[in-house]
Amino acid sequence: MKESECSLEKQAKFNISFKKHPRPTGLSSVGAGYYIDIKVNKKRCGLITGGSWRSEGKVIIQIAVKEATENCPWSWIFIKNSCVDQDQAKAYVLSILKKLANERTIQYFED
Repeated sequence: MKESECSLEKQAKFNISFKKHPRPTGLSSVGAGYYIDIKVNKKRCGLITGGSWRSEGKVIIQIAVKEATENCPWSWIFIKNSCVDQDQAKAYVLSILKKLANERTIQYFED
């Protein structure tokens, strides 16, 4: 996986899309939730998770930002919200991601 840094000012378009991962099957599916990639211009920058025992049934939104730590040049930020399902979480991400991109530098991941 290659990493690249893109800022909102360099991008003419800011297309936000989502990619849902298939749910696991068999024994690995017990207690498993769903995972949805958040993408901007076809590059991953975040994740929506929920519906599992780990999240206590809550939806969790996390975005990667360029904030250097000792071990890594980027870090996750977790966004508090009151979303109860994935459709509400997607709508919430659509409403806040451009504002967040103006305040912080988002870390994008290429496949």
